[in-house]
Amino acid sequence: MPGYFNFFPTTSYANNIVTNVIAKVKFNQSVQENLAIFYPYTIIQGERADQIAARVYDDPTLDWIIYLSNDITDPYYDWPLTQEQFNQYIISKYGSISKAEEIAFYRNNYASDDTLLSPSSYNSLSTSIKKYYSPIIGFNNQVVSYQRKSLDTVVDTNVIVSLSVSSNSGFIVGEKITQNSNSGYITYVGTNNLIINKVTGSFSNSNITGFTTNSTASVTSSTTLNQSIPLSEVSFYSPVTYLTYEEEVNESKYNIRILDRSYIGKVQKDMRELFRWNRMRLAM
Repeated sequence: MPGYFNFFPTTSYANNIVTNVIAKVKFNQSVQENLAIFYPYTIIQGERADQIAARVYDDPTLDWIIYLSNDITDPYYDWPLTQEQFNQYIISKYGSISKAEEIAFYRNNYASDDTLLSPSSYNSLSTSIKKYYSPIIGFNNQVVSYQRKSLDTVVDTNVIVSLSVSSNSGFIVGEKITQNSNSGYITYVGTNNLIINKVTGSFSNSNITGFTTNSTASVTSSTTLNQSIPLSEVSFYSPVTYLTYEEEVNESKYNIRILDRSYIGKVQKDMRELFRWNRMRLAM
């Protein structure tokens, strides 16, 4: 992307004049806000910005316009990763793929619920549940049914539980513990008790095992300290793993917008004027 840096101002570094690659630039606001001059584009896995620029603008050096059109300030980390790059990134950040499969948070699951309720079914719901639905209006402004409301609610955990155990037996904070199909993550380790969150299932008076340390202990009692998601509302939330979250972030980067080629000349002119003004200002 040498064409991009041709527009950047220079700066002094170690007695040398170099390109100031950390200068942050944006399109003219009138261009940025005019959605009519952009059109959507889905990046093909492994496709680079210069390849897109070559295809749509017949000039690979105009990749910088692709970046600026999408507020991409770091072409190496803000661009979507290939599957191989993504796996390497996950391992580098979380230690392993399996570690990234642990629960990160709980999110309102309206996007995966296409349930429709009749007005009578909706009216029979409790007030605490009605908040999860919105009306669908039909002919003559009459409510014909109710659908899940778009609520982007996120909570760190569903419940916090204290487990009385025979001994801590080497458990560590952050470790996942399991008991058959039940699981949770340790937030506190005491001599004879563990506090866990992000709990799946209900722990009974039997043995638990640590996922990291392989420690074991016998549970003698279980006490709920805080029910972050009320039991009556649990079905409206789903756990999201770190891996799923990272996949969603990476997938979102594949959808970009492309500036109509008829505006290329104006943008180039605006960028030259912007950097010329910056040079003049810095020289004062």
